[in-house]
Amino acid sequence: MRLHRVITPQTHQSAPRRLSSLLHRLVFMVVVAAFCASVAGAAEQAPAAPPGKKLYEAKCLRCHKEIDPTIYEDMTWKRLLWKMKDKARLDNEEYGDLSDYLKGVREAAKSKKAR
Repeated sequence: MRLHRVITPQTHQSAPRRLSSLLHRLVFMVVVAAFCASVAGAAEQAPAAPPGKKLYEAKCLRCHKEIDPTIYEDMTWKRLLWKMKDKARLDNEEYGDLSDYLKGVREAAKSKKAR
């Protein structure tokens, strides 16, 4: 006994319609793959944060609000950093990294204000 498939309007699609549906799925998959590749590429190309920035966020912003780094001169910043070195439990390398980072931020902010 042979069974015949019952074709209803919901299950039957013409060949062009099936092809169009297949094409839409293929285009969608290509777009998703391209998006995933671009996100992965951007993550690989993102520069690593300098160690001073991580220290600034972990040690300084834990207790202090973020302030404009140009409000103090270099010597004042050095004195403030030296004073906070023990409280923040910074070793000499971390102190140097943090000092370099803040100096770079101050210089960048000063050059933007000068423009």
